[in-house]
Amino acid sequence: MGNIAKRHNFILEQLKRDGYVKVQELSEQLEVSEVTIRKDLKQLESKKLLYRNHGSASSLSRIIADKHIDIKEKMHTEEKIRIAKAACLLLEPNDKITIASGTTLFAFAKEIDTMEQITVITSSVKVSFTLCYHLNIEIIQLGGILRKNSVSVIGHYAENILESLSCNKLF
Repeated sequence: MGNIAKRHNFILEQLKRDGYVKVQELSEQLEVSEVTIRKDLKQLESKKLLYRNHGSASSLSRIIADKHIDIKEKMHTEEKIRIAKAACLLLEPNDKITIASGTTLFAFAKEIDTMEQITVITSSVKVSFTLCYHLNIEIIQLGGILRKNSVSVIGHYAENILESLSCNKLF
């Protein structure tokens, strides 16, 4: 697909459908070089239509449309605490768990009160900060681009680190 407008429309449709695109996959689907795709993504980013990562791009709506975590944290608090307490019952000594980002999972981190040794892998800066006061909890904080509205990291750095780790429970 040589026409730049058609490529851009295709890329934006893929973003709308999936929320992200990968340079290599777009190159194969559109039958153009990865260099061409990177140029297209750069142009679309300059128009504020997407957000580029290394080897991929994300929909801006996924990155900036959400309310800030500090606002969402105050919503449905009773339900979040109930869920968090139930999740704590699933923890066992020597667990290696992953805690994703979000207000319910932040509530879970605040409820964790174990004397047992566990390891927590997380993209959430707030989860790491909350758990860092527990001497028996080892924290692996993923790195990457800070998504300010969720105070968590995203992008290829986080993905690359996750590829080399394993856990026995995911929250």
